This record gives sequence, structure tokens and C-alpha cells, in this order.
Amino acid sequence: MAKTNKGSVYYKIVSMNGKYRGYIYGGKSTTTFADGIQSANTMTDAALPANTTAYFAKPGTANVTWNAPKYTQYKASKQVKNTTPFAKDTLKITKAATKTREGSLYYYVEDATNPSVSGWIYSGAVTATQDTFDAKTDVKVQFKTTDGTLVKETTLAGLKADSDSKLSTATGTAVGKDVKTKATNDWGKALLSGTGYTYAAGDSVNVAAVSAAKTGDTITLFVTKNTNADTKISFYGVSSDLSQQGTPLTVYTTNKTADATTVAFPKLSASFTGANDAAYTANDLQSYLTANGLTTLDTPSYTDKSGAKVYTEYTFSSALAGNYSTTKNAKAFYTSPVKTGASPVDTPKEATTTANTNYVG
Repeated sequence: MAKTNKGSVYYKIVSMNGKYRGYIYGGKSTTTFADGIQSANTMTDAALPANTTAYFAKPGTANVTWNAPKYTQYKASKQVKNTTPFAKDTLKITKAATKTREGSLYYYVEDATNPSVSGWIYSGAVTATQDTFDAKTDVKVQFKTTDGTLVKETTLAGLKADSDSKLSTATGTAVGKDVKTKATNDWGKALLSGTGYTYAAGDSVNVAAVSAAKTGDTITLFVTKNTNADTKISFYGVSSDLSQQGTPLTVYTTNKTADATTVAFPKLSASFTGANDAAYTANDLQSYLTANGLTTLDTPSYTDKSGAKVYTEYTFSSALAGNYSTTKNAKAFYTSPVKTGASPVDTPKEATTTANTNYVG
């Protein structure tokens, strides 16, 4: 921190990736950030999963543990470069948090067997079940699209032989009957949650693959992409980008009295859409908002308590990750400074006849 002879305060800063660094103006006080800089939390606490016992989903050099998730702390570093030697270790999830910018979920895992491995890891890199595939009793399952894209994989374990309905004891044993009882539509729905794809047990190709299953095999079950879901967006005004709560914003119409929360949302033809139930990231939502001119929103002019003519300008701050849905809204958060004078939306712009504000939830 440096202070000029005119009383201006400057802070020496560096970006989390180390790419950008230098001094930036921070106002006139050494106790409060202003103008060029503001406080930010890189992580927001999240709820722990119901099951806090976990294992490395795919041991290796990708998605290892860190002392802090990458780019959430300056010079964050890996706790271990390869998790393969610890593939059988039981992990305990003790903390959960999302990256404020990306919205991705991370867990802090503790490894009692090898404490040096303990650290933060991407939630998708751990699993509640340990990979203990047994070729004598199990069948691996890969869910794929018709073009061969792998969507999900799992294991059906402890299968019974077709011949005597007893637990298989040898690799290559026909177990199609037992696979059929387990590979139901509900089983597929649970496994494919968040992917945007659906498994149909009655599909003729899947019926054939299930019927021919033998222990030790890897069978392919085909899935279809869900129809697109136009997802409404809930907009919130917040005091800073650190909060996931805020004041809901509503669509201003000409028969309303303008106030600090009645926004003149632009009319759009494009919806925020994707395959129903497919996951989207905070960046996906931000990209939609940017492409459609929704990063800055204004209310019409209104009169404040002192009688002055003012308007509120909402500036995009952050978004949350989620799943495309026609019943659950996406969430976007905006900081909301009040400005004096006439609002730029007092004279509304014309839109195409097909455009509307139906995207606002």
C-alpha cells in the first residue's frame, strides 16, 4: 500500500494467476476500499453432502487435492501431484464451498491414512463408492449417445448367474437376467441426473445389450438427449458480489409506479436454454447475460425520499451454476448504485414483435 502526498491511497495487487500486477487507486482512506478496488470472497460456504465418506473417483494426475482451490488464493498449490497411490484411501468430507466466480463446488477432504493428501478437491473428482470392480461378479456399464460419446459410466456389482440365480463365481458368466432387474428406468434416471440425457430400459438396443451381459464385460447402453428447457432467470440486487441473497427485481411495465426494484428489462427473442436437467456453469449464465445486453440494467426514474429524481443502475456481479429447467430458475446477482437524474430507459427502445421479457423469473 502506498499513499501519495495528496492523500490518495494506492494498493499493489496481483491477480490469482500471477499474470497481472501493479498499483491501483483505492480511494482516500487506508481503512476502506473505494473506486478502483473492492473486497471479494473467492469462496462461498456450501452445505456438506448427506454422505461425507468419499473416495477418489479416477485416481491419477488430474483433479488432485490443493491447499486452496486453484485461483481462489494467491499461489495456491497442489497437496499431491498424483492420487494413484492413495486410490484405496477413505476420505472424509469436512467442508464444502463454491467458487464465487465460476460457481463450481469443492470439498475439503481429510485422509486419515495419509494426512499429507488432505486438501480441497473438485466435488466431481470424488465418489461415494470405491471402485472395487470384480470381474467374477460385476459388469461395467457405459452410457453413450448414438455417435459414441460417453455420458456416464457405472458398475453393476454382485450379479447372479442366469443358470441358477446364485452369485456368479467366474468371469464370463451370463448374468443378463439379474442385470435386467437392476438396470431399470429409475436406476438410469438417478445415475444420469444433471447430464441432460435419458436412459430407456425398453429400447431394443439396450434390451439386447442387457440380455447378453456376462461378468467382466463392459456393456454399452444408449441414451437420448432431453428436449431443451427454456430456463427463467431470477435477478437480484445485492450490496456486493459476496452474497447469494438479495432483493428480487421485477419487470417494469407502463402501468406500474417505478421504484428501486422495477427494472426496464429489454425484450429478447433468445431464451436461456439447454437440454432439460443438464448442468450449466456460472460462466454459461454470464455468457448469456453478456450476449443479450443484460449485464447493466436500469430502473426508470423515480423520486427518492428527499424528492430528487433518481434511478437505480444494476451492474452484473455474479451468477450461480444450476441445471436447465422449466420449473427452477437460474440466479443472477447485481450491485445496485443509485444515480441522480433521468434514467436512460425513460424512453424505451423498440423491440421486434416476437421479443418479450418471459425470460425473467
